[in-house]
Amino acid sequence: MSSTPTGALSGNDEYIQYQGGFLIEGTPSWRFWNAPPIIGATDPYDAFQGPGHIHAENGVYDNAVQLSDHVFDRHFDGRVRLEDLERAGTHHNLSINEMSNFTAANRHLPTMKGRTAWEREKGFSLGDLSSQLWVTSETQALYLTDLNQKAHLLEALSTGRDLQANELVPMTGIVKDMTDLTEGQKRLLVQDLNQRAQNAPNTSR
Repeated sequence: MSSTPTGALSGNDEYIQYQGGFLIEGTPSWRFWNAPPIIGATDPYDAFQGPGHIHAENGVYDNAVQLSDHVFDRHFDGRVRLEDLERAGTHHNLSINEMSNFTAANRHLPTMKGRTAWEREKGFSLGDLSSQLWVTSETQALYLTDLNQKAHLLEALSTGRDLQANELVPMTGIVKDMTDLTEGQKRLLVQDLNQRAQNAPNTSR
């Protein structure tokens, strides 16, 4: 490869290992610098196409996608792995209410960078954007799971049905986390749930 006026330098068994993005500047001779070596070709954009080729003008690309296991590790284990501490140790899984308040105040998801960062960084690289979307997808999955468990609890409370053993623990945990209930109200609901579990047939104890 070369940026000199003499053109590109090619050879066998030569490569460049680069951890950042790949950039081709939009110089006046851009299209002719990529001119096809095919006799009779009329458009330089017909050149150098196919698998493994990057063809761009004024573009930066990268594949530095960050693994986002820390989202689930923090949720289920209460901490991230040692190898993720430096990169994701300060990440905080927000509750649904915290997420709602954040989006109202900042006009973007807490797991996605906003307009200010977009303008400052002049857009996001492919790897950075993919990492943001990955974290967002996993966070939304946790929200859906939480909402499904709460809907399951409301269904049980409204129908008055007996509970199976595997339902008691998650439902009791949801009740204890309800911030809009008094401790007395929580205690009564937990007692009710325990009574329903004891009344259920074939309940493992």
